[in-house]
Amino acid sequence: MARDTLLRTLLVGLALGALACGGKEEEEAPAVDMAAMRARRDSIRQAAVQDSTMRAKYTVCSDSVTKVLGRSAAGRAALQKLAAGTVPPEVTQACGTAPAPKPAPAATAAPSQAGRGHRRQAGASRGHRRQARLYQARAQHGGQAGTRHPG
Repeated sequence: MARDTLLRTLLVGLALGALACGGKEEEEAPAVDMAAMRARRDSIRQAAVQDSTMRAKYTVCSDSVTKVLGRSAAGRAALQKLAAGTVPPEVTQACGTAPAPKPAPAATAAPSQAGRGHRRQAGASRGHRRQARLYQARAQHGGQAGTRHPG
């Protein structure tokens, strides 16, 4: 009987081993083209640099045109007539159309608070809270609370 039990256990083990090893073949992960990724990253970076350069050039140009307009009486009057946020036509004529505003940054997760004690998040440390209670007690008792030598 012990021999049959041992033989059955051995057969079950072999069957499980065969099932575990002879399953479906794993598919290979698609190869990543690192050169294409670098080229895309570099082109995005280059476009961002060009955008910021165009914004800087337009800002310098519009500031200088506005400064020149502010020197003459007719220019000051023209600037005062414009509504807030409106670009003067002289600036558009000299500098071209305004570049698109800088895109808002993507939403990011708040910095992790892991590893910081709960007191720091709550506001004041224990020493600050104790000192505030002491000042409060002194104010209520005429300046005598919490002193070692009442006087």
